[in-house]
Amino acid sequence: MVVDEGTRNEDLVHEIEPQLQQELLKHPGKWAAITRSKILAIGDDPRKVVAAARKMGIAAPILYRIPDASTLYFY
Repeated sequence: MVVDEGTRNEDLVHEIEPQLQQELLKHPGKWAAITRSKILAIGDDPRKVVAAARKMGIAAPILYRIPDASTLYFY
């Protein structure tokens, strides 16, 4: 990865806060528009979720599909 000299390490951190992760897990199978520290919108339709976040003034929210119990992870 090439990093601009003006880029700080904090700018490269994309993890969300642990308490936010716990809150998201209460909504399995849904889509969420989030920032690293705040849930902006949750719903079944990702387009509506992003639209709701944009109405709040967030131009580029993180769109996240919340896993449910049947989600498989491959490493």
